[in-house]
Amino acid sequence: MDRIEELRAFVAVADLRGFAQGGRRLGISPAQISKLIARLEDRLDRRLFNRTTRDVSVSDEGRALHARARALVEEYDLLERSAQETAKPRGLLKLSAPISFGMQLGSALLDFAGAYPDVSLDVSFTDRAVNLVEEGYDAAVRISALADSSLVARKLASVQGAAIASPKDLADPRVKRIALGDPRAVPIGVYSKSYLEGLNLWKAVGPKVVPTENVRAALAAVEAGNADASIVYRTDAAISKKVRVAFEVPSREGPKISYSMAMVKGARELRAAEKFLAHLNSEDAAKVFRKFGFIVVDPPKGP
Repeated sequence: MDRIEELRAFVAVADLRGFAQGGRRLGISPAQISKLIARLEDRLDRRLFNRTTRDVSVSDEGRALHARARALVEEYDLLERSAQETAKPRGLLKLSAPISFGMQLGSALLDFAGAYPDVSLDVSFTDRAVNLVEEGYDAAVRISALADSSLVARKLASVQGAAIASPKDLADPRVKRIALGDPRAVPIGVYSKSYLEGLNLWKAVGPKVVPTENVRAALAAVEAGNADASIVYRTDAAISKKVRVAFEVPSREGPKISYSMAMVKGARELRAAEKFLAHLNSEDAAKVFRKFGFIVVDPPKGP
C-alpha cells in the first residue's frame, strides 16, 4: 500500500510539476508528499526530480518511470473500484458549482446525502475559475464547455437564453448603470459581451457596466435599485419577485449555455463522485432541474 502511495505521489508531482500542486491533488501537505517522493527515490536509488528554489522538473530517470507508474496506479485504482462495486461509497466528496446553480443543486444534494449517508459533502459555490485538480476537488458542475483533459464530463441541463432589457435600449443615455457578471471572467458576462458585440452595441454598453462577482450579485443590484438594468440567466430572473423581465434573448440568437458535471480522473473519492454523477443524471434530479426552468439535455437514467 505504501509503495502505491509513493507512486501516486510521484505521478501527481510529475503531472503538475510541483510538490504543492501534487499535494493539493492528493489532499496532503507538501511536506507529506516530499517524504513519499524521498522514500521512493531512496528505495529505487534514483533521482526522479531536478529541484531548484523556483522550479521542479522530471529527471531523465523520472521520465522513464512516469508513464509506467501512472499505468500501475490507474490499474490499482481500477482493481480497487471493481472490488468496491457492491459497497456503498464513503468519505469526503469535495464539489464545486456555480452560484447560479446553487438553489437547484441544493435539492439534489439533499437527496444524494439521504441516499448515501456515509458520504460527507464539502460544496463550494463560486463563479471563480476553479482548477479542480490543483485545488483537490473530486467533481464539479461547470457552465458550458470543458477544456481540461483531466476531467470526465456529462452534460446535465441547458438554459435557453439570458433575460435582459431590450438590447438597443441598453445603449440609451438614460440607462446609466448595468449590473453584469465581470465580462473578463464570469460566464454570464463573457456571453453577454459576445452577444452585444454581435449587435455592435458593446462599445456603447460596455462603459456603463458595473462588474459583479457573479450573476446573483448582478440581480441583487437591480433589486436594490443600484443599477438600472442587468443581464442574467432566465432561471435566475425567475426566482426574483422584485425585477421585471423586459426582453428575453431568443434561444436561436443567444449562446448555447449548458451545465455539465465534471469528474476528476483519479479523484480521491472517485466512487462517491461516480455515484453523485449518476444521481444528477437520474429522473429525480431531472424533475428538480425542470422545476427551475432548465432543459434536461440527455434522457435521464435511473439512480
